[in-house]
Amino acid sequence: MPIYRQTDNRFIPIKEKKLGLEKTLQNLVEANLSDVFGLSFVATKFPLNYLGLIRRLWSQSRVMFVAQSFTKYQQEAIGFQDLPIELWEVKKYEEDLVSFNQVRASEKSESIKTVTKNKDIERVSREIKQYSVEDHIKPNWSKAKELFDEFSQRVLELDPRFEIRPVKYYIGFNIENKNIVAVKVRTTKLLLELLRVQPKDLKDPEKRTKYRKNSFEYYNKHITQFDINSEDDIDYTMSLVKQVYRKFIA
Repeated sequence: MPIYRQTDNRFIPIKEKKLGLEKTLQNLVEANLSDVFGLSFVATKFPLNYLGLIRRLWSQSRVMFVAQSFTKYQQEAIGFQDLPIELWEVKKYEEDLVSFNQVRASEKSESIKTVTKNKDIERVSREIKQYSVEDHIKPNWSKAKELFDEFSQRVLELDPRFEIRPVKYYIGFNIENKNIVAVKVRTTKLLLELLRVQPKDLKDPEKRTKYRKNSFEYYNKHITQFDINSEDDIDYTMSLVKQVYRKFIA
């Protein structure tokens, strides 16, 4: 999609520029991995093929391919169910502008397992599972489900750009691929994780937040926790969420 610069009442198109060599794009993505995708950079390359590498990664992994463009065949391939692969197109424009856009399948087709018996693909699909909210809430956890439904609705009302992204250990609430807060569901309550902040960064008049000890050493980010025990806690919860949202997004 073209990008424009507004001048008075006119939109002036900004011309697209070539990114250059594949190595240039690779360096660009690696240098900005945290800001663009909210991920931590590990290493530039591994001496293994892609599937061999994926088999050795933990279940929290995301398989992402970044390029200036993808063929129609490549775009259709991500439509298979149980194939946790993301395609991202990056464009460079005049005035040092860069955009990242995720390519999404128009609809999900059959499971990849029904069209191939390739053992590597079966391992990838099994080890890098696509999680859902239902994976985190057991059928008899009715109170926790009510709390989660109310909380998620309030967050989505705060900003329609929020996406709910469940992974193995938590349910993330993301904007532009950056995790703002995360939720861990327990039998009768929710554990809210406020990311990249400490209690001292928040207005918490009732002093109900607590710092996750050693979180920066373990996860390379500060994590502050708040327990949601009842619907009466939702308003207070949202006051905390809004502070993190305004600090990093608004």
